Amino acid sequence: MAASSPSDSRARLDEAEAHLGRAKDHLSASPPDYSGALAEVLGSFRASLVAFLTECGATPDAEAPLGALAGRAVRNDSVLKTVVNRAMVLADRAPAIGRSPKPTVRDREDVETGWYTARNLVQTVAGRLAPPA
Repeated sequence: MAASSPSDSRARLDEAEAHLGRAKDHLSASPPDYSGALAEVLGSFRASLVAFLTECGATPDAEAPLGALAGRAVRNDSVLKTVVNRAMVLADRAPAIGRSPKPTVRDREDVETGWYTARNLVQTVAGRLAPPA
């Protein structure tokens, strides 16, 4: 398998930002699409963590459980601990939110907070990546 490059990390971070933008679009719709936003927020979490791990020289399995990616990322850099822990709170609640026929106030608040958490994770990971050449 070929070694990862800084451009691989940047591509994954770009993917995370794209998920974030689509999540914002879902939240801005009338009425808001919380299910669509949740999927995009979780996609942003995953892409951010894969970008970070790729930058660290790991070859992360992009299909690995989110919790496994999160654990590996935090073991590599404790600066990620707070934002990753917040991301995992939403990830743990996601199945219940997804099964709900109509999102509760708590579900809606969690998805909206998840968007901010995803944004913070993207920004934190961006600060950890090598500057573009």
